[in-house]
Amino acid sequence: MTSEAKRLDSQSRRQMLELYAHFWVFGMVGSALEAVWYFYLTQIRHELDTFPTYYTLTPIRVSYGIGAVLLILILIPLTRKIRSTSRKLLVTFLLGMVLCSSVELISSLMLVLRMGHNPLWDYSNKPFNFYGHICLENSILFGIISVVYLYAIYPLIERIFQRMQASKHKAFSIFFWCIFITYCADLTVLLIRTLVDFVT
Repeated sequence: MTSEAKRLDSQSRRQMLELYAHFWVFGMVGSALEAVWYFYLTQIRHELDTFPTYYTLTPIRVSYGIGAVLLILILIPLTRKIRSTSRKLLVTFLLGMVLCSSVELISSLMLVLRMGHNPLWDYSNKPFNFYGHICLENSILFGIISVVYLYAIYPLIERIFQRMQASKHKAFSIFFWCIFITYCADLTVLLIRTLVDFVT
């Protein structure tokens, strides 16, 4: 393998690790932001009585990780060609709304197909909602979060990875694989409990 091929292979591995990191980091960050939002709704606005149930012990919403990866793979190449900063932010906001709301809609529909209803969220009482699955208020929040993530959090993580040596990349890879294995074990236990409850 030539030095150029090795460099490209190393760059490709780093990019895959970065996407993997963004997936799990935003899965955790999104869950934390969701907890803060529900605290606001329950304790300040008093619109809800209880927090949403986390059916796994690990407080990670995979849908947020999927949303982050889609934002990186789709929005960054699209907005890179836009020179105007204001136009770039507007496109990021609008497409972020569409992408993240689409992920939320698909996630909700999958829950309905699997469980007969969505036990995690219901926007039926919100204005401009679509059958309780998504609503305008959350879509606007998704747009804002997309702008913050792509222009604040994403560059920070990129700089961290660029300054890392290969050995540290491996350490980070092991760390995120541990998170993945823990989440899968947690999910397996949940599925077994669900199956046992269904049988009994």
